[in-house]
Amino acid sequence: FVMASPEFSNRLMCYAFHQESVLTYPAYQWVFLERTLSDFRKISFSSHRKHFTCSREQLIDATLNKAVFLHYRLTHLSNPTTSFGTTYSQYFEEYKIKVDKRNVTTSVWGAPIYDAVLALALALNNSIKPLQDRGFNLSDYRLDHCRHNDMTEVILNQLYDHSFIGVSGNITFDKQTGFIDSRGIDIFQNIDGETITVAYYSRDS
Repeated sequence: FVMASPEFSNRLMCYAFHQESVLTYPAYQWVFLERTLSDFRKISFSSHRKHFTCSREQLIDATLNKAVFLHYRLTHLSNPTTSFGTTYSQYFEEYKIKVDKRNVTTSVWGAPIYDAVLALALALNNSIKPLQDRGFNLSDYRLDHCRHNDMTEVILNQLYDHSFIGVSGNITFDKQTGFIDSRGIDIFQNIDGETITVAYYSRDS
């Protein structure tokens, strides 16, 4: 399973290509997150005191019928209004301004991470009163404290009991499975040099 930058993924597949199929199917089945054939570019690098060069065609050949590409469907594509009155487009414009100032690239995981931090912040905020009812304060929380398990239970209960529309979609939790992902996953493969959709998965299908 590969969750890495395009540069690192290209190096990995180039290295695999030069290992005389040792690191390719059927010995290995590669799973790439958020990658397509268009991401592959000619690459040249050194590793283990050897120099490797791969053309785009060789990188694609390394994945031919041997790799799976996963693409998460994000419900923000329909630009819904969140529970806090903003839209995904408004969030992304602000997000892009911030990453441009730091001279880094945007990431498809920006919105889910934003919602993850927001979900935790809401759970902590909603835990203040229940914690006080038990004689605790948020400032009391310590990982090495003998009482932290009781406090964690309160915080988790607030997380499970709260749902909202975030910039990445509907954010819902339950005590059995944790995060309930309302988004689907498109599954692609390189078949005869083309990126073909071979399956779609969602928790409701």
